[in-house]
Amino acid sequence: MSGILGISWNQPVNVGAAVGTLLGLSLTTLLIAWLLGGRYRKITVLDALRGGINTHNYKKNPVPLDKSVLPLPVAMSLKSTLGGKKRSILLVAISAILAIAMTCGFALYESFGMNKNAMGEMFAFEIGTIQVMNADPACEDDLKNMDGVDNSLMYVGFEPIIRYGDKEYSAYTYADEDTNKRLNLMMLKGRVEVHDNEILLTQVLAEELGCGIGDVVTVTLGKKSAEYIVTGFDQRMERMGRTANLTIPGALKVLGSVEKVTYIITAEDGYGFSDMEAGVKKVFADHGCDDYVIVNSEKYMKVTTGTVSMAMKAVCAVVSLVTIFIVVFTIALIVRGKITREWRTMGIDKALGMTSGQQIVQIMLSNLPAVILGSILGVILAGPAGSALCRVIFSLFGMKKVVFGASFVFKAASALSIILMALLTAALMGLRVRRCNPVEMITEE
Repeated sequence: MSGILGISWNQPVNVGAAVGTLLGLSLTTLLIAWLLGGRYRKITVLDALRGGINTHNYKKNPVPLDKSVLPLPVAMSLKSTLGGKKRSILLVAISAILAIAMTCGFALYESFGMNKNAMGEMFAFEIGTIQVMNADPACEDDLKNMDGVDNSLMYVGFEPIIRYGDKEYSAYTYADEDTNKRLNLMMLKGRVEVHDNEILLTQVLAEELGCGIGDVVTVTLGKKSAEYIVTGFDQRMERMGRTANLTIPGALKVLGSVEKVTYIITAEDGYGFSDMEAGVKKVFADHGCDDYVIVNSEKYMKVTTGTVSMAMKAVCAVVSLVTIFIVVFTIALIVRGKITREWRTMGIDKALGMTSGQQIVQIMLSNLPAVILGSILGVILAGPAGSALCRVIFSLFGMKKVVFGASFVFKAASALSIILMALLTAALMGLRVRRCNPVEMITEE
């Protein structure tokens, strides 16, 4: 991340936080061990005489081996799955959480790393191909009529006091010629302002003021004040999400006059910054203006999206690697415990004719239904969970609607990765049964 963002970490080691983390992890480990160890209190003499086999219900036999048409390893694995319901439910939950994490990692990359317009759409950034600041408003028509212009938005910004009842807020306000020309307008409720007595607020600003659609707010700049009707709510990340929109005629009630404006010009396909720059310079030369400022917003956006794309790739890779590690670690512990717990039973099965390959297949399939169910459940829940997480993360900026989701390909990749890693880990851990013979497995303590 330091290489991506160009920011180095300069904070010293926090000894208190390090010690607190160490103690917290140690206490958590001891607590979990104590809770899980409580099951030993329930072991009876009969369970001990049965070799510790307590997952088999002698009153119920959902998969009778003498009547089942399934292959022996499959039937044995189903008996193990149905017999250990608590373990299976826990594995379903773990698989679902891991699938949610991996799918969300892919979704972040797909939503923000692959789609260069996603940030602008969700955060309502007006970027354009070129921006012209400190410009003369008299050039508006000529700029619109330039060759290759797809959209032109003129606005002026100022920061008045917006008051409703006994609450007030100093909110940056955009006065647009036509708010509907905002290409990344993200409306949440109502409509945009159209008349000179109407105002559009971001929803988080309206919530802080306590006003709703149809209410009248007072806008004050210096000694001038005017009242406006709230027509709707939008969302915008700029200025911490607390902004307002007026029409230019409406803004003149408190501004008095507008001498300089900003233009955001978006070019058609086939036209770029250099084409727009040449046209802008010609227009302003014809009007005798030379104090304007041109910004290559297209270039800045490419740099930003490139940085975000790299960051999302890094996040996706880290989440995927951590997920795979947890899958391998969890399945390895489960299979190791299963082999240790059923060591003598496996020896008996092998003595009765079951091969090492069949036992390995049984070990692989014993946890497969729970992993498959959890993975499918996880990729289904990943969309709502990821959207809710994004809303929480960006709640400071008043984000109510987020652009987030993974395609079927990434969802399938997440589920298949978890399932295949679980199968591979179980197969590798199950190789242990090949090194033992029935006599040793039955007789050894």
